[in-house]
Amino acid sequence: MDYKNDLIGFQNDGKLLRANIQPYLLCPTIKSGERQFGLSEGVTCLNYSPEEILKYFYQNIRPIASFVEIKPIDIGIWNLHLVNKFIYELRQTTSLKQLQDIIGGSKKTLYNKIKFASELRMINWEPNTDSIVLSSLGKKYVEARDKSYGERLSEEQVELLKRFVVQNPYESSVILGIASVVEATFALAKNTYPVPMSHLCEYFTFHSGKFFDWQTTKAKYSATRMYSNYAVDLGLLAKTEQSIYLTPEGFKFTIQMQLHKSLKLMDTLVVN
Repeated sequence: MDYKNDLIGFQNDGKLLRANIQPYLLCPTIKSGERQFGLSEGVTCLNYSPEEILKYFYQNIRPIASFVEIKPIDIGIWNLHLVNKFIYELRQTTSLKQLQDIIGGSKKTLYNKIKFASELRMINWEPNTDSIVLSSLGKKYVEARDKSYGERLSEEQVELLKRFVVQNPYESSVILGIASVVEATFALAKNTYPVPMSHLCEYFTFHSGKFFDWQTTKAKYSATRMYSNYAVDLGLLAKTEQSIYLTPEGFKFTIQMQLHKSLKLMDTLVVN
């Protein structure tokens, strides 16, 4: 009521728009007698749940919703270079049927490579169509090929993908997975170093939001091994059979990526 009187004072002094002022009091719990007392004083008392308000905020603010919805996926491709032959053939043909004949293998294997290349944003393809074309990133990736490396990634290709991942951490499930496994290693290194693979399997599952999807030991290990392989391909991690190490590039990548992730979220909040 004191606050209402202050506002009326501002109105009388010409400092606040003249309009009816209706006080509300929000209460986690309120008895009927207290509600009636409030009405007798001109105050409307309403029940509200702080837990529900915070839950609504978390689920409906778009930057947070986007962050929660994007999670790593298991496509069944163990290293980045395994899609190189497929990517390079796109210089010769844009037909899915012709690619099948050139590359061979099952349709499922080809689809997995298409899905993986799409997740890395190196191709443009609409499902159920025969046309596949290289994206601008894909064209740069092909141009950066060094034939002396065979099917392995050249240093220029590595730098190209690293830069894209760090600047676009929420771009796709695979890209976020690469970023997340390096972040997870960085976080665990504060406890013990090198990071045991067994620790990373458990923490990466939680950190990437896949606790209810990767519930078996095998699923956790396969996914962690796959994404840590991608990070090794990019020179961000190094590993033995049982231990994971951050490379100097991995440390630098983590700091840069955390900055870009914060900027992405802030930009979206400002827009909204």
